[in-house]
Amino acid sequence: MVSCDTAVEAVSRRDARPELGEPGVGAVTAGAGWRPKVTHTGRTASADSPLRSEFEGLLGENVCPACSYLAERERSFFSWFANENHTAANVQAELRASMGMCAAHSRRLMKEPGPGPIVTMVAREALAGALSRMRDGTPSGPCPACYAKARSLEDTRHLVLDALERERDASRYREHPGLCLDHLLALEGTDQATAIKVVTEHLLERLITSAGASALEMLAGVDDDASRRAFWRERLVEPEVMTSTIAQLCGRLEITACPACLAGGLAEARYLDWFLKRSQAGDPSLRTDPGELCSAHLRDAALQDPAGARCAIERKRTVTTGALARLLDQLARLPQPNGRRRRNEGQVTQQIRATVRAVHECPVCRARDTAELRQLQLLDAALALPSVRSRYESSHGLCVHHALRLSDGPSAPIVRRVVSGRLGVLAWEVGEIRRKYVWASRYELAGPEQDAWLRAFAQIDGRVLSGGPPPPIRPTGRQSDDWYG
Repeated sequence: MVSCDTAVEAVSRRDARPELGEPGVGAVTAGAGWRPKVTHTGRTASADSPLRSEFEGLLGENVCPACSYLAERERSFFSWFANENHTAANVQAELRASMGMCAAHSRRLMKEPGPGPIVTMVAREALAGALSRMRDGTPSGPCPACYAKARSLEDTRHLVLDALERERDASRYREHPGLCLDHLLALEGTDQATAIKVVTEHLLERLITSAGASALEMLAGVDDDASRRAFWRERLVEPEVMTSTIAQLCGRLEITACPACLAGGLAEARYLDWFLKRSQAGDPSLRTDPGELCSAHLRDAALQDPAGARCAIERKRTVTTGALARLLDQLARLPQPNGRRRRNEGQVTQQIRATVRAVHECPVCRARDTAELRQLQLLDAALALPSVRSRYESSHGLCVHHALRLSDGPSAPIVRRVVSGRLGVLAWEVGEIRRKYVWASRYELAGPEQDAWLRAFAQIDGRVLSGGPPPPIRPTGRQSDDWYG
């Protein structure tokens, strides 16, 4: 399972992946036949172009236009995927190449109505890709949903940048809430300083005059995955405190979850709890912590404790307004292009990265990543001990995502052997689920394999369940949607 960052990199290399949809301008897919509504590919439109109405359509809702459009495109992708696209051979090949979907889109998939046969197919292809990756190091591709979303973002980016070069459209934009911070940052990589200036000025003006929920919308955008992350985070299992490091590690191995993902998930949850309690108490030391919460963790904090999150929102608002003011100052200093010379495309991007992106180091991300790394280092060292090695061989072990990070360490052989064995058993279980779907097998009862698809998602990337273990096997029969998060 590969993150959206990989998808964005793949989109930036247009020749790295063939088009999968119908040919023509703006054909964008993640599977046969699917394509987003926006078909603009960067060409400047005339004043009477249909592009104008498309830009006005982006401003139809009172939220970040990019967030609104991408949410709609994501809904369209999953609707098409569930109704038809998941049966296409090329889509299944993409799922093998990416070892399924990323953590966020796997959680989204589990919330779709009637997920059974579809998630089983995704698990089957993801397991096949993971086994191939563990066996021969086959490179991973991007999550198909992330890739489709990134292509839609790229087209939306061109649409916004070209429209804001025209004063009439820029005036309309100033009457709208405008782009959120994340989608301002997504505009880097352009030489269209006029459009960047319009977006930056508007965001700065709105941040200066806003607070609370309205500031949160501008700083964190729309995040439908926040409630799903919270669902799984609340179900994290806290390991029992032991008297020694080795005993603590062995206790963690008793939990049916990737130990590195579990360590990271617990660190993430602990930091959020600690931060929100300290915020409520008005702890002045929070002001000296480096960085501020990223968009996802700002949303997580606001969902968990709206009152406690006000400190984080206000701090990010203050830091961001200062950064945006510096960006405007730097943009004003850039040499103006003329008829013979275009502005260096890298200059605008360099200023965005130096003034806005550079100040955003999230302490929750840092706590999670550090905990994962330290747990990996401990496990790599401790697997030399027979007692730990024996316990590890009968445990869940590392997920594929973390096992690949120990590919060159002294513990690599045992880690690869355990994860490959568990992947093979899960592949058999998923095959058993599919066998029992057949009409001729209707007399057979569902066995312990019935939720193998969920365990497969967690075995490939434990972050799907926020680092925690899968829930107990559900009884035969339909469960409420709450069970899936």
